[in-house]
Amino acid sequence: MPKALSKEKQEIIYKYYPVLKPQEVADMVGMKKQNVVAWAYKHGISNNRYWTKEEEEYLISRYGRSTVRQVSKYLGRSYGSVLNKINHMGLGRFVDNSIDLSQAEVSRLVGRDKETLKNTWVKYGLKISKKGRFSMIKEQDLLDFMKNNPERWDATQCETWYFERYDWFQKKHKEDFERMCAKRWEKKV
Repeated sequence: MPKALSKEKQEIIYKYYPVLKPQEVADMVGMKKQNVVAWAYKHGISNNRYWTKEEEEYLISRYGRSTVRQVSKYLGRSYGSVLNKINHMGLGRFVDNSIDLSQAEVSRLVGRDKETLKNTWVKYGLKISKKGRFSMIKEQDLLDFMKNNPERWDATQCETWYFERYDWFQKKHKEDFERMCAKRWEKKV
């Protein structure tokens, strides 16, 4: 990355980085995307851009037919950003559309390694199916398993943003958090 950008390139980045995708700005100034992102970050320019009407229409048209990951990749937005937009638009929960999550995604969401999911959770009723070379779990199956087997997982280890819309999760998170705090206090006494 050049040490100094021309005034013209700086002006383009300042003007368009907040409203366009980083790759589009990079193409405009003839730089690599990561260099534009790094320069913008260094100069305090955020690209927390607003959703355009076209992006919202695309999201609505693909909802239930594509995964969040596919939509986020196409739109150049983060997974969490797309999921939050779906919730804010009131499109409903993913369980209504039978979304498949990869075993790796589920592992990250619940804070458990893939082997625990495969070897232990399956034994207690979690359904895992194969799609090509990937192990997939339907979101509804995951939610049913978690709701019916609260002793098998710790809510404080889960990605709260993903599950917080469920009352049963919020209740378990509070209980697990209190239990964790009590254990810490016991050790100090």
